[in-house]
Amino acid sequence: MKKKRIIIFSGILLFILIITIFSNNFSLEEREEDEIVAEEILDYTFENYDFLSARCL
Repeated sequence: MKKKRIIIFSGILLFILIITIFSNNFSLEEREEDEIVAEEILDYTFENYDFLSARCL
């Protein structure tokens, strides 16, 4: 009876551990994509700052 409980408990812990690892990996990939998009927006803004400011005048 104890062996069965230990096996079930360790299976549940392993399942939780796997979910935690995969959820962290996906969030890191999303963060990297967000950072890339933010850098592209900043680059575009700096490259076109003079044009945009002259257009507003």
